[in-house]
Amino acid sequence: ATKARAALTNTSVTAIGDSVMLSAATNLKTNIPKLTIDASIGRQVDEAIDVLKKKKAKGQIANTVLIGLGSNGTFTEQQFKEIYSILGPERRIYLINVRVPRSWQGSVNKTLRTSAKTYDNVKLIDWYHKSKKRENIFYDDKIHPNVEGGKYYADLIAIKIAKTMP
Repeated sequence: ATKARAALTNTSVTAIGDSVMLSAATNLKTNIPKLTIDASIGRQVDEAIDVLKKKKAKGQIANTVLIGLGSNGTFTEQQFKEIYSILGPERRIYLINVRVPRSWQGSVNKTLRTSAKTYDNVKLIDWYHKSKKRENIFYDDKIHPNVEGGKYYADLIAIKIAKTMP
């Protein structure tokens, strides 16, 4: 993660997410100093789309975008198409899949996987598989990373972005 951190010193990243991202915000900022994070508890995808529209109108979206949504409900391919229409093919887009013991987990992860395969500039960060069998990195709700988990989550993201930079 140290090498990734060095590579990302001057990379501006716009992150949008829900409470899972929020619980790792401090670690994310440590790994990516030029990260602007907009994450809130209970955030649904539709709300995030509105936030992205407002940010785009103000010219506040970096060339690298990190999206951590889907813990609070469905995330459809149609919704991703709308996000993609806002962000476009010029940006590098990273999608973090979800580990959430709820009925929508599978469909959210399928949408994210399909979206990453569909667009060349979209990459998947596989939090679901990387956090498997690691109960110790979660709070009791099995959704939100604890202190150690936040560091692991942020390192996973930094390494993926650094590895896939042009």
